Amino acid sequence: MNLVAEQLRAISAKALELPIDALAEVIGEAERLKATLYARMLTAKMSGDTNGADHQKPYLNTQQAAAYLGVPVSWIRDRKHSGTLPYSKPGRYPLFKREDLDRIFEEGRRK
Repeated sequence: MNLVAEQLRAISAKALELPIDALAEVIGEAERLKATLYARMLTAKMSGDTNGADHQKPYLNTQQAAAYLGVPVSWIRDRKHSGTLPYSKPGRYPLFKREDLDRIFEEGRRK
């Protein structure tokens, strides 16, 4: 068994012991981790990089951006069309800067 997977299982067991009012925050963090890992996996698959070395590309396509934030592709397209999510279009498809996606995520976080 992978060491990281084993550690995640241990964390999961601890999370089950938390008070109910703390679970929403834990679930939110788990969803963000899932989205980040999924985006890394998707980026690696699309680039043919099975080692994941390409996961820090500064620009992501629409599908990668959605996976990175853990939102539907339509959410990315809506923000792109409304002008709230900047993008570049050096070719046929729009590309989104990872730092812009991080900013949008931080602006949307509830305090």
